[in-house]
Amino acid sequence: MYHICIANLSGFYQDGILQQINSKSVQPVAEKALKRPLFRLGLDCFSFNLLYHETRFRKDYKTIKKMTQKKALITLSTISAFILALLILLPIFVMSLFWGQRYYQYQHSPATFGVEALRITLTTYDGLDLAAWRTHAVTEMQRGTVIIVSGLQEPSVTAFFGYANMLAQNGWDALLIEKRARSLSQGDEIGFGITEWQDVKAGVYYLNADERAGHLPIVAMGTSAGGATVIIAGGEVPRIDGVIAISAYSNFTSLYVDGISMMGLPRFVGVITTPIVHLRMRLRFGHDATSHTPENGIAKLGQRPILLMHSTNDRQVLFSHFERLRQTADDNNINFTTFVREGDWHFVCYDWYITNPARDIKFTAAIIAFLDDIYFKNLAHGLYHTPTTNPQAQQIQPAAQQTIQTP
Repeated sequence: MYHICIANLSGFYQDGILQQINSKSVQPVAEKALKRPLFRLGLDCFSFNLLYHETRFRKDYKTIKKMTQKKALITLSTISAFILALLILLPIFVMSLFWGQRYYQYQHSPATFGVEALRITLTTYDGLDLAAWRTHAVTEMQRGTVIIVSGLQEPSVTAFFGYANMLAQNGWDALLIEKRARSLSQGDEIGFGITEWQDVKAGVYYLNADERAGHLPIVAMGTSAGGATVIIAGGEVPRIDGVIAISAYSNFTSLYVDGISMMGLPRFVGVITTPIVHLRMRLRFGHDATSHTPENGIAKLGQRPILLMHSTNDRQVLFSHFERLRQTADDNNINFTTFVREGDWHFVCYDWYITNPARDIKFTAAIIAFLDDIYFKNLAHGLYHTPTTNPQAQQIQPAAQQTIQTP
């Protein structure tokens, strides 16, 4: 230890006061000083103090290093927990904007659209009473019935009495069904087609038991979420002879991912949180909830035709949903027809013609051609009786009401 101290002391003098004296002259001075007890005592104290602080510094360094690592681990864990909580809560928040909701919509009068309607009540398999309206063809020959349902939130199906009028002018009855949890229909919450396809099924049972409509084609038509609903219903209810899907989404998961992207968040955030969406869907609507999708429904249509209608720049249901449905139909050899309109037209029909779609000539022509093709093909195969004349088509009593229960 003394030699170390001497070396340090020599270095100190060389760097300090005696830097002009060579090392040979310093060495004897240091050795002479070491022989003095007081100097040695001071040197011992200095050496001990030096070693003490060095040891303490090393311990403090290790302690600081451990504390820093611990703080970094806590910070990383906190950030990870926050991100995980965000990823879990985000889909729950987005879904809560719609699930558990009931919507009240403005009710339109059929008289406003120049059509008379019979107000009826349908009862679903799970005991819900649904408001519905039936209109009749005004032509001499009746060709079948088109079930009409609306979208997710707006408008009410009563806004489609103009469509019913257009169909009536071309030989088709219409059954407009207000889906569950909307306006005059019972139900606590909407179901994105997962539950509403049963509402369409209730309409099919009603028509199939009807003497006027039971032997003729039944076609289901819907817009947006209604389009998705009728595709699912078509896959589940064989009595539906054809489907017209306007701006339908391919599945709820893709619609959710699109919504996340529209909120300004990276698209991958929506993708990695889809398992949570699937889990919540199963917990809320049953274990088979995720199987009730338009993509699965369209694959089950077999030889029954479907008309897919969409606009290229639709901002509510992206055109990619149409492409997925078309691809699924093609992969499963489904008999499908498409009608694509340039621009952002969520109803595909031009907005200024919504109340009177017959004025949108191309839109109406595509629908009527599709319907007539169903009628004539089935008639040629002898699946339906020859339609009878309908002299009392306009003598429907609007105030009348019937209640039909789904078996």
